[in-house]
Amino acid sequence: MSLIEGTAEKPDLTVISDSETLADIFYGDITPTEPYNNGTLKIMGQEDDIIRLDFISLMIWGE
Repeated sequence: MSLIEGTAEKPDLTVISDSETLADIFYGDITPTEPYNNGTLKIMGQEDDIIRLDFISLMIWGE
């Protein structure tokens, strides 16, 4: 796994949001559910990869 700022050639998963929302998620101030539902957090990729990310978020945030 690698984290790249900018454009990757063929990313498996792309997370799109503003820096404030991402910081709030990673510091645990909010869960990813609300920003995902209101469109400020977008996840793009293959369904299998998105499901894996969802599973990880369930383990971390319990939602």
